[in-house]
Amino acid sequence: MKNLKLLISSFIILFGVCANVYASPCVDVSDANATDGKATINLTGAAGYDKVSFKLSSNKGGTSIKGFSYTGKFNYSPSGTTYIIGQDGSELKLSDGEIGAAVFQTSIQESFEVTATDVKFYKDGVEENVTCKSGKISYIAPLSNKAYLTGLTVSQGELNPAFDAGVTSYSVTVPDTINSIKLLATVVEGATYTGTGNKTLEMGENQFSIVVTAEDGATTKTYNITVLRGEEQKPSGFLKKLSINNIGCTLSPEFEKTLTKYTVDVTEDINELDFKYEPEEAGATVTIEGNENFKDGENLVTITVEASDQSEKQVYEITVNKNMSESKSTKKKVVAEKKKHMKWWVILLIVLGILLLIAGLILILFKKKIFKSKGKKNNDKKEDKVPEESVTSILKGELYENDETTTYKLEDFKESDDSVENFELEKTKEFDIRDFDKKE
Repeated sequence: MKNLKLLISSFIILFGVCANVYASPCVDVSDANATDGKATINLTGAAGYDKVSFKLSSNKGGTSIKGFSYTGKFNYSPSGTTYIIGQDGSELKLSDGEIGAAVFQTSIQESFEVTATDVKFYKDGVEENVTCKSGKISYIAPLSNKAYLTGLTVSQGELNPAFDAGVTSYSVTVPDTINSIKLLATVVEGATYTGTGNKTLEMGENQFSIVVTAEDGATTKTYNITVLRGEEQKPSGFLKKLSINNIGCTLSPEFEKTLTKYTVDVTEDINELDFKYEPEEAGATVTIEGNENFKDGENLVTITVEASDQSEKQVYEITVNKNMSESKSTKKKVVAEKKKHMKWWVILLIVLGILLLIAGLILILFKKKIFKSKGKKNNDKKEDKVPEESVTSILKGELYENDETTTYKLEDFKESDDSVENFELEKTKEFDIRDFDKKE
């Protein structure tokens, strides 16, 4: 029995110790948000305590804790790198929940930890001897948005121009005996790409694309490669085509690759020419000079074409004639022409308006004539209608049996014959029935 009591007492003590450990207060650091560099700080098991103090630290160089952003309802008084939440003797006791965020900064692209240290809880001004295993967070480096090639090669021919990560369009020329080509590429770390490998070539131009996708999965860049299969081009310093896109501007004479001097007339509002050209060799370099801020009179524009191997160079000269006065005269003619067309439109609108007015008047008169005609017919029909019973027949058939003269009131006849409405009401008249025979 004694041993049983001892066992029960030991169990109660052990349970109390375990409960106390389980309920020990703690400062918990939740997972950090990699995009804004903050980690949520929570209190757990803190109910009934007056205050808590703690520090924050990281476990790797290149990272640092910039401070603590407090968002709780208790007193907050930081002391150096120590953060104090609550106050001794305060009636407002600590409770579990979020109290703020740790603000950190990193210059390394790898994970690290932020941990709460030197955690101390106080009750009635006395530090509690508690064991707190603080939580920690791991910072996940943000995904890269870099999307570009670091290298590009072809198994046949040569890239033109030479590879540069910032250049996205290339051309390759191969003989007609080559029916396939292999595209090889490398990309920046973290990125992926599609479009490389063996490619079958048709005669003429063949278009291929390599698409690079950044680590974030959203950022992309496309590189285009044009492979020309056919007779290999020789280096050339000539243009194959040359024209001007500006409205009303044409080269004189017509372009020929061996003809190097041309003229073009422009109006006052044109300060540069929009050239459309094609070099005889795809890899040739084309340079345009003097094509800006044209002054009144003659302006010289030069187009220099240099072969890819610099073995040939050709300079085309275009004399641009800008005539300000002629341009003003042309504008006046255009304005006058517009006014002339506008005048005819005004006259046409006036004539149409008059015709519509006449048509409306005719329609109104025609409708009035129809209404009058219908009214006349209706009146004729009313006149032709003979009443079924006249006043005389009523008097003869129902009121008289002889020719005596008698006195009547007009109301006696009102409902029998419409014609009595013409008599003056509420009067007594004397008449002989034979007077009605005469009127009929």
